[in-house]
Amino acid sequence: MKASPGVPQTAINQFGHVRDLRDAEYKTIPTPNNDTLYSHAFLDLTAEPIVIGVPAIKDRYYVLPLLSAYQDVFAHIGTRETGTNAGAYVIVGPDWKGELPEKLTRIDSPTNLAVIWGRTVVYGKGDLKKARNIQDSYSLIPLSKYDKLERSPDPDWDSSKIRVAQTAFNSKGDVPDSLMFFDELGKAMRMTPIRNEERAFVDQFKNIGLTRERGFDFKSLDAPTIMGLSRAASAAELMIDGAAAYRGISVNGWFFNTSAGVFGNDFLFRAAVAKWYMGANVPEEAMYYVARTASDGKPFNGVAKYSLHFPAPPPAKAFWSLSMYNASDGSLVENSMNRYSIGDRTEGLAVKTDKSIEIQIQHKEPTQGETNWLPAPAGPFYLVLRLYMPESDVVSGKWTPPEVKAISK
Repeated sequence: MKASPGVPQTAINQFGHVRDLRDAEYKTIPTPNNDTLYSHAFLDLTAEPIVIGVPAIKDRYYVLPLLSAYQDVFAHIGTRETGTNAGAYVIVGPDWKGELPEKLTRIDSPTNLAVIWGRTVVYGKGDLKKARNIQDSYSLIPLSKYDKLERSPDPDWDSSKIRVAQTAFNSKGDVPDSLMFFDELGKAMRMTPIRNEERAFVDQFKNIGLTRERGFDFKSLDAPTIMGLSRAASAAELMIDGAAAYRGISVNGWFFNTSAGVFGNDFLFRAAVAKWYMGANVPEEAMYYVARTASDGKPFNGVAKYSLHFPAPPPAKAFWSLSMYNASDGSLVENSMNRYSIGDRTEGLAVKTDKSIEIQIQHKEPTQGETNWLPAPAGPFYLVLRLYMPESDVVSGKWTPPEVKAISK
């Protein structure tokens, strides 16, 4: 079964599962990992709470992060936070009132719209069947239909209760392509409560035809304002791309950020993550390090050769991996080995007697052989190092990745 293109297309309040690890054919969302199977769900909690059921998972790491409409992670269900036993968790929207069964663990969502961006780790291709079986054991059930975890959602459940299907992101009408961002923002504003600390800021949007009551009314704008908004959207794309590449703390050529998953009022970083690193976890769950230049200060390019030396394995309780992406679109790099990442689950990874690890990063197979080789494209690329369930020294910043050494042009 081939990996689904993009986010799996499923009904609201149902899981959509990606059944294969992401590879070079996947081009939809930039910077996917090659370590886990993804499980996505878009929740509408307007009508009633939704119950998430998970089985006992004792042989691998998994996480089901819950993200608000603002993309802040407000809860985790998974190995680190809730453990390895089976459980039932009820996700409650901000407007719902009622009684809950005692056997359910309550999780409050700050918005009626929420997203699950789940990950289930895979230990090689031979492990895919087991990982898929775990995915199939995840369940989403409306509270009114809940009786036991093994039960699937009732196919006769009244889907007219789902407000998203009627009001969200319908046809664009006659909004110009250059203003589509503002149209989508207007639709999101109509469905999502404005945070108190942002009310004064959002109130100013009425000057460009954006209100929570009506969404985006571009027909009320004069020609100069429309032209200015079009230019602003283009300029914002450049700012977002720059923030994705270089926002945060820089150590040894790696950029990382300790506010991923809880953005506060850092609107630019929130936008950068939404575009390039969708579904990023909080640092306690996963740390992400992005490198675009080597020790010589030049951007990575497959015409050169590089080496990354870890004095000891990166300190992660769940797993660690190093992945490579094409600089142009954030897709995984096509190569003859079909190797898109290298890490602690890489079969045959060579670890020296002193526990150090040397990774070769280049376009052609190195003289040392392919064991510790991460194949590069012929042109520009960037690297992402992931540590899931990082040790405390990682989260505090005491541990940082070593510099990527440029060997030759």
